[in-house]
Formats: sequence, structure tokens, C-alpha cells
Amino acid sequence: MEEEERPPIIAFVSIITSEEMPVVLAGCAPELESAKGQTEHLTHVHDFGQFLLPFVENICHSVSAVSANKGKLKIDGLISWIQENYHQDLSLEDMAAKIGCSPAHTSKLFKKEINYDIITYLSSVRIHYAKELLRTTKMTLEEISAAVGFNHQQSFIRNF
Repeated sequence: MEEEERPPIIAFVSIITSEEMPVVLAGCAPELESAKGQTEHLTHVHDFGQFLLPFVENICHSVSAVSANKGKLKIDGLISWIQENYHQDLSLEDMAAKIGCSPAHTSKLFKKEINYDIITYLSSVRIHYAKELLRTTKMTLEEISAAVGFNHQQSFIRNF
């Protein structure tokens, strides 16, 4: 009995996920581009399996790399925001809301990425700008402490 000719396997992969998908897909562009022409010659399920496994592994590595970098990008953005808003009354909740995370996760992520406590970092930024004001103005300690975001002069003195 003659073996029947099998129709070619046509594969269509659709990835549907969050708004971060364009970043993930951009990281996977070489794999996706390379895959376009490779599926046309596949005629057996085994061949498709041999193609699919390394393809999916490459996509997974790309997704993992983007995911690992996502925390750093959030923290880099938060640092810029702190530099611009240090003079305001900022809480951990405000900073967490800025990057869309819980306060606990924000604190943990900041420590992981910067190796510095987030509240200590905020205080150090405020102190840096306070030193500049002390050197360049005739403002009182009370004025400087308020200008750099300390609610109370005692907090300013304690942190200084």
C-alpha cells in the first residue's frame, strides 16, 4: 500500500497579552522574521516539532530578558521622577503609584536594582540639594528644609 501524501502543516502563532507585548515582540523580531520562511517546507508533525522547540526556547529567552529589564526600567524612571519631585511631600505610596506597583514591591525592587533603600535614597537626594542651597543662598535652615521636601526642620537636621 502506497503511503498517502500528507498536506503541509500550516502554523499560525498568535501571541496575545498585555500592553508590554510590543517590547517583547521587538526583542523577538529576529526569531519571528527567521520563522516566516522556515515553516513552508515542513510537511510532517515531527518536522514541525523539531522546528518549534528551539523557536519557542528563543522566544522564552527574549521574554525573560525583557522581563528582567522591566524592573530596571521602572526604577530608572522612578529615580528621574524623584530627582524632579524631591521637594514635594513624597511617600512610599506615591512612588509606588508612579511605577504601578505596591509599596512593598517598589521598595524591594528599588533595593534589588539600586542596592539602596528607597526612603534613604530620597533623603540623600534632598540632602544633596540642601547642601547646594546652603552654599549658594542665604536661606535659613527652616526655609531650606521646606524647599527640599522635609516637613519638619528636625527631620532635616536628623538626616543631615
